[in-house]
Amino acid sequence: MKKYLIAAAVLASLASPSLAFSYKVMSLEDFKLDKNSIEVGTRLELAGQLQQLGELGMLKDGLMDMSPVMVELKGLPREQRKDLLHCALLCSVIIRGRVDKVFTGQGLVGEDLTVK
Repeated sequence: MKKYLIAAAVLASLASPSLAFSYKVMSLEDFKLDKNSIEVGTRLELAGQLQQLGELGMLKDGLMDMSPVMVELKGLPREQRKDLLHCALLCSVIIRGRVDKVFTGQGLVGEDLTVK
């Protein structure tokens, strides 16, 4: 029985990266303030309003937020990228990924996304 449970857990982790990794939940405000001191590769979960620009996104507190967090979207599963295509200007999301250089500064490389 134990072998079957382990196999099921492995299969579930392949289906969704969020099940394979542990993500630290952080507020968007805290990430903006601390992003340069967070170690590259740290896995985080952030929530906010996402504005998509092709394979990049800007995670914001709202439409007029002038200090967005840049998010790389090209690594998200196809179905999650498809969900983003149905958003108008901004989409309320929870995104999980790893901290890395995105565009010109410290941002998030998306691994899993939930549209609220």
